[in-house]
Formats: sequence, structure tokens, C-alpha cells
Amino acid sequence: MSGAKLTLFVTGLLLLFAVGISIAWVRDVQSKSLVGTISDEQTQQPVAGATVRITQNQTTHETQSDDAGHYRIGVGDAPLTITVQARGYLTTIGPFTPNDALVKDFLVNVVVRPYVVSGVVKDSATQKPIIYAAISSGDAQTQSSDDGRYTLARAQPSATLRIDASGYYPHEFQWKGESNVDFVLTARTLAIQVSSAQDSKPLRASVLVGGAKYQTDATGRITIKEPETNTKISASLDDYATSEATYTGQAVVDLVLKPSAFHAVVKNAKTSKPVAGALVYVNGVATLTTSDEGKFGLAELTAGTTLKLKAAGFTLGAATIGTESNIEIPMTPFNARGVYLPFGLLANEARVRSMMDLVDRTELNTLVVDVKGDRGKLAFHSDNPIIKSMKTDEVTMDLGKLLQLAHQKKIYVIARIVTFKDDPLTKLHPEWAVHSKSGAVWHDGENLGWANPYLKPVWDYNIAIAKEVAALGFDEIQFDYIRFPSDGDVNSIYFVPPHTPETRAATLRSFLNAVNDALRPYAVFISADIFGMTVWTHDDMGIGQRLEEIAQRVDYVQPMVYPSTFAHDNLGYHNPSLYPYEVIFRSVKSAAQRVNTLVRPWLQGYSSRDVAYGASQFLAQKRGANDAGAAGWVFWNSSGVYDASVFAGN
Repeated sequence: MSGAKLTLFVTGLLLLFAVGISIAWVRDVQSKSLVGTISDEQTQQPVAGATVRITQNQTTHETQSDDAGHYRIGVGDAPLTITVQARGYLTTIGPFTPNDALVKDFLVNVVVRPYVVSGVVKDSATQKPIIYAAISSGDAQTQSSDDGRYTLARAQPSATLRIDASGYYPHEFQWKGESNVDFVLTARTLAIQVSSAQDSKPLRASVLVGGAKYQTDATGRITIKEPETNTKISASLDDYATSEATYTGQAVVDLVLKPSAFHAVVKNAKTSKPVAGALVYVNGVATLTTSDEGKFGLAELTAGTTLKLKAAGFTLGAATIGTESNIEIPMTPFNARGVYLPFGLLANEARVRSMMDLVDRTELNTLVVDVKGDRGKLAFHSDNPIIKSMKTDEVTMDLGKLLQLAHQKKIYVIARIVTFKDDPLTKLHPEWAVHSKSGAVWHDGENLGWANPYLKPVWDYNIAIAKEVAALGFDEIQFDYIRFPSDGDVNSIYFVPPHTPETRAATLRSFLNAVNDALRPYAVFISADIFGMTVWTHDDMGIGQRLEEIAQRVDYVQPMVYPSTFAHDNLGYHNPSLYPYEVIFRSVKSAAQRVNTLVRPWLQGYSSRDVAYGASQFLAQKRGANDAGAAGWVFWNSSGVYDASVFAGN
């Protein structure tokens, strides 16, 4: 394109006016136009739908910028005034004179400044900052950071600002254009009442709400911040049977404790310390959780009743009730030391057996097995109609046989499920896929489709897989690609609004809550793989992953802290790949300081493009994880090839 070049940046009055001219010789000099791009001053991104108005000789013409921010509008030779208006931006005005008769198209690029409001979001009772609060106004959206601060651009004066935060009542405010607005949110509350079944008297009891611990007062009552729907709440007290309820939105949860006929205390077999929060299965039914002192009680003493106990960091505990009314149940500590067994090797039983032998003869004790791989294919056959319709390729090795062989060698087996990256599902059900703005199924950088994380049928499909795998006897279910897409042309994706950091994070929260509810009947552990950088950031990275929110919904969180995935200058290292020990050690420490969930990192078992990795680098990573107090580690190599010397011992 040829013509004059103009850059405008004006609000109310002319603030910036610059013209650069390049001349194009044309035959028809009577037909002239202003052409250019409208862009955001802060992001440099194009602004679509901006109104460009030309006033010339008391005549006004206008047009709108397209999706790429481009516009074109016809003009004459006289001086004119250009006005640009876009929702959420200050009005930009400037003069221009198309005074070169030899120029046909005058290039006028306009930079517009967004309205901006900033402030802090706090808790009304504690005055502490609220992180991850979602602040929105129309299409403008942002979230508060770890200090409660936020900055919202492109809100329109006189519009309503809405603030949402998990566990708080939403708040709305009509914004008049102030540059600073602080918000104070009131927490939603729940009252819990604990009383005796014998005489209805209030009891001072220990209360577990999810993973949080509380103590009732002399009236047997406690008021807490509202938990999420379907959170398990239990109360325990010596000489009483533990009582449990599910929060479903009620204002008060009443827990009535019966005198116990059977008492148990659950302890760490190595240290003899109590194991708090262990989930107790009574005759195969998840019934209650242990108290802070590792105790629980049952209202009846029935010989032959079987008990199974699940707690992160331990192997499953088990006991059978006899005639004793008081018993101690030991639980053996467990840290996974594992390697990844890729989907492609399941068709080669010899290779599978070889990897089991590697685990058996070294310090390793864990295999992570693809049951739903990166290409969406399943490694088992099902009678579930949706799963069966996938028509997955036949695999030579039956998963039941694999589990039998592994468990004979006392190998802990983790089933890896690639969740939302699912090309076969998008082909069978394109209506469940992530779509581009054109309406077509979107594909990532590998030309693979993704299932839409917002859609419940997608959840149901993956949860159905997890339940079948749990029933097969896997020790743990691991969810990978539990996120929104990040690779490929993500700017072309269209999600039905609102698509915000909060809606993305809330979607993953809700999905994991549904996973926990579905898998609760099975004594199986749950883990989630997350991006390595999530242990260093406090936003959702555009993919919905927030360390704290995912961690509190799984037994183990597995950050993929491969040194080669950190960009140059991350963590203060010019090339993080050259610092395998430091990257792992610092990343595990960072995660552990932020969450109570056990951290088990994925380690890099391969060379990067610019750094060759061998035994020295592998050992350095392992040492970094151990020194940081990680709850074990797992090495990733997409081909399933590992150096046995790395696992010779500590």
C-alpha cells in the first residue's frame, strides 16, 4: 500500500500528531482514501469494531475497523478531522490534510489508549488480599494477583464492574472513570453444629472440611468460610463414632455423633506419628476420615468388618476388625520413584517386561502407563458405548495382565490419562471440540483436535475412562493435559464468553471435584500434571492451571519442571538446561511452600535441543528432587529408554 503515513494518539484534544509521507504515482487522483490500523497502546494488538469518523467540509462519514483492526474510508482534498471511538478506549481526535494530489491512499495508523482502573481486592473480615478475584466489565476482564492488586483495561465509564471470587459474595459497582477503586468482599459462610446423639448436647469436636481443620466452641458450633459444593465435612471426638456429611449449599450442617463401640488410631509405621485425614473405607465403602490425632470410631463393633485406609504419602493400609474394641493401624510411607511407559510400547510385551525388570532390579518402584495417550487412543477395551465407539487400535498386551505382572513385583502402577487433548473424540463428536472463530474444529501445532474443557460430556467421557481404569486395579490415576490449549494458533480459538482466567480455573476446579466424587468409591490415588512454570506464577497462564487450586483437589501434584522447558533467563539462569539440580530443587521448594499437597516432580529423561543430557544431568535432577523433600519423582522419556545406572541407588 502507498500513501501518506500518520500516527494519531489523542484524547479529547490532540496529543500526538505525526505524519510520514511516501508518494505513489497514480493515474486517478480524484479517488482518495484514508487507510490504516487501529491498535491498543498497551498491548499493540489490533482493535476491532472501532468507529473511524471523518469530518470534512461539514460532512461526516464513518466506518468500522475489521477483526484485524484495519479500516478504509474515502476522503476529499480538504483538511479534515479524524475521530476514533472504541468501547473501553478514550476518544482519539486529530486533524489531517490530504494535500498531496499524487497520493491515492493516505496511511493513518491510530493508537488508542484504553480506560484503566486499578486497585486492591480485600477480605472484609481480615483485610487480607484476595487472590484470583475476577474483575470484569463486558469483554474487559482481569484477575487479582497474589497481593490482591488488579488492573483492568478497556472498561467503559458508567459501566458496571463485577468482582467474583471463590467463597465470596459477588460485588457490583458502577464505575465513573476513577483511576483507583479498591474492593472489599464478604466471605460466604457456613455454620457447622456438632451434638451428641444421646442427649443432643453440643460437643467440642474436631471438624475436617476438605483438608482444613477446625474446632467447635462450647456451643458445639463453628462458622467458616463457605466450602465448595460436595465438600466432605466430618466431625470426630474421643469415645464417639466419626460422623460425616456432604455440603450441598445448606446454611447449617448438623453432625450428630453416636457413642463409639470401636476405636482406632492410624499411625505412620516408621515414625509412629498419627496419620490425619486418611480416608477410611468400611467394608469397601468410603465412610469417614481420621482426625488430627489419626483417630476414628465406629458406632458398632462387628467382627469381620474390613477396613482400608488411603492417605497420600503412604501405601494403602488395611485391617480387619476382630473382638478388640481398640486397635492401632500402621501405614507404610511411600514415595514413588518411577519411569514413564509410553503408549507405543504396550504393543510389545517384551519391552513392557523389560521395563518391569528395570524397576524390579533398581531403586525404582513405579511405572506410569499410558491408558489414554497423547493421540487420544485407549489402551483397553470397554463396553461403555462412548468409549467403545472410539474404535481404538488393538493393543497386544492386556492391561489386566500388565497389572498382574507389575503387582507381583510390588510395582506401583499409575494410569496416565491425557484429558482434553483428544483428536479421536473431536472427530466422533465435533460438537464437543474446541472451535476456531470460523466455526471449524481447531487444531493445535501437531494438527490435533482438543475437546472443549467447558463441556460436561467431555468430562463424563474422561471420568468414565478413569472409573474403568480404577476398577482394573491401578494404584493411581494421573490426569495430564488437564488444561486449555497453549500450542498452535490459540488466538484463533473461539470460546463462548465469558472466557476469563476465572472461568478457566473454575472449570478445572469443577472437573477435578467431579473426578473426586466419581473415584471416591475406589481406593485409588489421584494426581495431576501441571506446567512447570505454574510453581513460579500466580496467574492461570492462559490455560486455567493455578497451582493451589489444582493441588488441593489431588493426592499428588506433578509439575513438569523439565529444565529445557524453562526459557532463557528464567529463574535467573541464562540457560536453565545447564542447571538441572538447581531448577528441580528450587521448583520443588517453591511448590512446597505454596501448597500442602505432596509434590512429585516430572524429571527430564531426554536431551534438549541445545544441551545433551546424560547420567550426570539425570542424577543431578534426582538429587535436586530428593534434597528439596519431594514426595518421589518420575522420569519422562517419550521413547521409554532409560539409563539403568541412574537408578542404581541413592
